[in-house]
Amino acid sequence: MNKEKAIGIAIDGANFLTRMIKPTGRFVYGYKSQDTLDEISGYNVLRHAGSIWAIMCVDSVAPKKEYREKAKLAIDYMIKEYMVDYRGTSMIVEDGYAKLGGNGLAILSILKWNTKRNKKYDEIILDLARYITQCCMDYNGQFLYHKRNVKYDVDKGFVSEFYPGEAVLALCEISNNTNECFPDELTKIVNYYFNLREAIGTHIRDHWMIQAIESFGMNRWLEYARAIAKEEMKGWPKNKPGPTACRSEALLSYINIEKDESLKKKAKAHLEKMLKFQASMQVREGMHKGGFLWSKTSDVLRNDVAQHNVCSFLRYSQMK
Repeated sequence: MNKEKAIGIAIDGANFLTRMIKPTGRFVYGYKSQDTLDEISGYNVLRHAGSIWAIMCVDSVAPKKEYREKAKLAIDYMIKEYMVDYRGTSMIVEDGYAKLGGNGLAILSILKWNTKRNKKYDEIILDLARYITQCCMDYNGQFLYHKRNVKYDVDKGFVSEFYPGEAVLALCEISNNTNECFPDELTKIVNYYFNLREAIGTHIRDHWMIQAIESFGMNRWLEYARAIAKEEMKGWPKNKPGPTACRSEALLSYINIEKDESLKKKAKAHLEKMLKFQASMQVREGMHKGGFLWSKTSDVLRNDVAQHNVCSFLRYSQMK
């Protein structure tokens, strides 16, 4: 994969996501095909926030006024429609539930946009972070609340494989970009989930947690990163660019962490195959140029598929 081509793919994808933001700040969740403006039903605030994050990641290397303006619309919409106060903190609530991952991605999206450190948005970021650290985790670093029923203030019992990683990456990025740090919380959380995986004898594909390990320079968890990467390289889907992009995001972080050149080489070989397939699934012309097809058998276009592909191609273009 040529790195110049990769950045072009990422920019086209960011342009597509930017066009999906309505004047209200709400995203089009997706289109029924690449040849129509008919929208698919449903919505998901996690993917709303993740799409903002992807746009602003591209803006950080290829600045565009429209990226920042439309991202602000989407951020303000998210705050107005989904954020509520909770015990001296704030949380993102959708359909009566506060999702741990949704709060993590909300932090990432606002933080990536708020480079000028506007006090209002910084306070929102920290309120959301306090919800994660004070209201969701126990002393050992375990997240007890993945999906909180706000009306009854109880956990739904749903456990996500990816929410902890999204929350950890958010705390890492706050620590890297503001004066607030969460070293004790981060150490406890990552240790807990690494030890949990070791105890049950399996590791999951956690593209968010491995990005967090890379983000905060957590080299002490290299074995954790290796275990995640091993799972990412197992039988990756060759028909859907969304799940494939999540795996390539993980391998990009892993390659930056790994010190063993032979292991790096193996990961890069898998990565190149993944990216080649992902690139083949991008719409190259027409009204939805830059979007990514849902699969080889469906040309539905969804914002989360574009989000993960944009981030993976952007990361590849920056790889040393």
